[in-house]
Amino acid sequence: MSKAQTEQYDPDDPATWKTLSKVKKGEEISPHSYIELIRHELIQRPVTTNAALLKKIEQVFGNKFGPDDLRRIKSGKRSSRPKWMNNVDWAKAVLTKKGEIAVRSRIRKGKRETWIVLREFAEAVVLEAKLCRGQESAWTEVCGWVLCGKRRKGMRKKCPTCKAWTTLSAKNCDACGHIFKRPNQRVHKLPRNKRGVRNG
Repeated sequence: MSKAQTEQYDPDDPATWKTLSKVKKGEEISPHSYIELIRHELIQRPVTTNAALLKKIEQVFGNKFGPDDLRRIKSGKRSSRPKWMNNVDWAKAVLTKKGEIAVRSRIRKGKRETWIVLREFAEAVVLEAKLCRGQESAWTEVCGWVLCGKRRKGMRKKCPTCKAWTTLSAKNCDACGHIFKRPNQRVHKLPRNKRGVRNG
């Protein structure tokens, strides 16, 4: 993307969030923006919940979302959610496939909770617990449980014509040939590294 379509900010400095421009119609915050923010957050807090992660994303980008980020799309049989949450899920799927994070959900007291861990940290916690019996950390149980879960499959999309499922990156449906609508223009909003150089 051009420099005009890329902005930088400090995830730990709310003052820099205000300098980000609001996304226009026909554009949306890029999944890469969410990937880099997730990476930053997990370096700071290697064990977190999906709810905490979404809260952070809303704090940083909330008043910068454009109409296409906020467009409601179907989620399950009876619910819907804003498009940006789908892009966050795509970002988590990419990081999971790369082996950087692990994600697992469960139902606790009638509510669904999803945990996200930095895989390298979680593996070290579990290994230390095995080597040093009786010296488990506060995150030993969560890390072990998340790592035992199955890796998520790649995200897919449904053809509006024949209802067949295909890969998210497909330009047309393999079953009926339907041409999928081109995605919106992506806008990068990326964390600065310590030297102020763009990530990615």
